[in-house]
Amino acid sequence: MSIKQELEKSLPENLHFTAAEKEAVYERIHKRKKRHIQILPALAGAIALIMLAILIAPELTSNRTAEELSVEKVVVPDTPYPSLVRALYIDETSELVFSEENGLYAYHEESGTKEQLAELSSVTYEFAATEDWIVWTDPSEGDSILYMMNRTNQETMTLEGDYYFNLAIEGDTLVYHRGSEGYYRMNLETRESALLHELDKRISSSSLADVQGNFIVIPEESQGVTRLIIYDIQTLEKINEIEVPYKRVTQVQWSGKYIYGQGHNEDELPVLIQADRTTGEVQEIQTPGFDEFTVEGDSVALSVPDRDSDTIMLYKLDELKVRPLNTLDEIEERLVGPRFTDAGTLILNGEGDNRAMYIVKP
Repeated sequence: MSIKQELEKSLPENLHFTAAEKEAVYERIHKRKKRHIQILPALAGAIALIMLAILIAPELTSNRTAEELSVEKVVVPDTPYPSLVRALYIDETSELVFSEENGLYAYHEESGTKEQLAELSSVTYEFAATEDWIVWTDPSEGDSILYMMNRTNQETMTLEGDYYFNLAIEGDTLVYHRGSEGYYRMNLETRESALLHELDKRISSSSLADVQGNFIVIPEESQGVTRLIIYDIQTLEKINEIEVPYKRVTQVQWSGKYIYGQGHNEDELPVLIQADRTTGEVQEIQTPGFDEFTVEGDSVALSVPDRDSDTIMLYKLDELKVRPLNTLDEIEERLVGPRFTDAGTLILNGEGDNRAMYIVKP
């Protein structure tokens, strides 16, 4: 069974990801304004060739700007590719954390060593990690036990419930989705927990929630629109509820004061949308056709058409438009799975023979 099938199997029933969303890639055409030049008829042919060369060269090069970014290729030995696709990167310790059949592991980028962090009886898709904490569930137990390990003293705590998913750690605060109840916040030091948002079983969602700093955004779909519900995870206060004019919004994520997602309506191409956390203003960002995406600050990574397939390209966000960069041009293999860390590091998976990972740092 492929990793996509495993992920679909592991998702709760109230989350819906269609085949069309995963496979459809649309290509848009960028147009350039024509230049009008007065020329003598006898020189028309020669000058036309010269002007063609002048016009084509900037089109191919000037809009693909270089950026001061470092791109590091990392090959993690003896590790299944599906594990690497789900790997997290911790900037503070320069380590990749991932799940295998028999446990959670860390690969230390600087030393090139691999360390087992916790034992498991099967691969888990539900885990979160920072330099201080690791939290996970075990599928063999129906994801009904939440494990929380302090990495400093190796002390492990457990919490039992229906099932746990959508785990996120901010400092000493854990946010999680518990069964059909809703989203909770827990202080990992004191183990004090509180309900953030109670679920309405009549409402569905096409995206997981996302946490950034003290804020969580929870997407809910109802009556042909999507609502982005924002809470302060410390005070439990609802900050805002933004109505987005799209039947479905997928891949919801934070970047600064903005919330991003891929908006879907029937008989329309998917679009990249931006919602202001405070004002609630929703705007569309002009992009080429894309499938996967991730945003951090003014950096945007999109999965765009490439010959008979697709790959990841990096862009700069500028006034609701994206400008292509040449940062990844030297990488020949197909790139997938873009994700940013809070520090702005971009993580990519390569599909070449050695299944390399690429770590792009500002």
